[in-house]
Amino acid sequence: MVFIRKVLLILFMACSAGPLSYFVCVSAIGQGIDTAGDFRIAIPDKMLPIPLPREQGKKSGFSIRGIKGYNWTPEQYLEEIPFLAKYKANFMMNCYLSMFSVKEKPFYKYGNFIDSIENTWRLPIPDEKKKKFEMVFEECRNNGINYCFSMHPQLFADNPLDPGSEDDFQLLLRHYLWAQQKGVKWFAVCLDDINEKEVLISATDHARLVNKLFTVLRKNDPEACMIFCPTYYWGNGKSSGHRPYLETLGDILNPDVYVFWTFSQSLAKMRRPSSVRGWLSIFSMISGGIVETWAPIIAASVTWRGCLMLATISLQSKS
Repeated sequence: MVFIRKVLLILFMACSAGPLSYFVCVSAIGQGIDTAGDFRIAIPDKMLPIPLPREQGKKSGFSIRGIKGYNWTPEQYLEEIPFLAKYKANFMMNCYLSMFSVKEKPFYKYGNFIDSIENTWRLPIPDEKKKKFEMVFEECRNNGINYCFSMHPQLFADNPLDPGSEDDFQLLLRHYLWAQQKGVKWFAVCLDDINEKEVLISATDHARLVNKLFTVLRKNDPEACMIFCPTYYWGNGKSSGHRPYLETLGDILNPDVYVFWTFSQSLAKMRRPSSVRGWLSIFSMISGGIVETWAPIIAASVTWRGCLMLATISLQSKS
């Protein structure tokens, strides 16, 4: 566990530290990154409580504390729960890859593990897999952790979801209804990393899809929460290709929907004044210039491959 002022970081490694550390240094140097400074963090001498108490009468900062998994099995999620509970984390989101199926015959295309799995979102989740994830749901509840059910109905799919199709919507909805019926209250729709040559990228369609799904889930349970990972989910959002998409989301997306955002810098750089101005810029743009009307943004900062910071950022004013 690492504490930096009032920010709680929960870190997990997707693979062994040795080879990963070597990869980080080599790839970072190749990108002109200052590996000695950009990835260096000063740890306070005194251990701080979790979550850090605030002034009397005010809620503690960083009310969402937890992790998003990777391409994990239900058993691997179960292994993480005791660790999260020990350090008072309260959130666990599955990676949408965990909902993919294993191919009977891997087909070489990407040259990595993606060749051995496939996005079968149109098919029912196998009963055996459901039972195993239901154990994860229950164990999270028993440990005070909000489990977030996540899927991606387009990435690597032979027949990706058509946001405007009612039939496709119903196919997607049944997965979320299953999770909700098993007590899950947090949900995530991910439409990141899709290829515009394969699917139409439309902020209007994406926002309407998420809103529609969220409406159904919240009608069943007023406490239901929704997270959306947009197609363009990183950096400062100022590029000509990203900005119109994000501004449209700001106009249409239900203001109660959380947005998953990945910063494009290491933690050390993110703490610099220039980076803070960048955060304010992207938050203001998505929210139409009024940050406080937008639901707190769930910010995932991948400081290096396999390492995740998950926290909630809420801003009270434009300044």
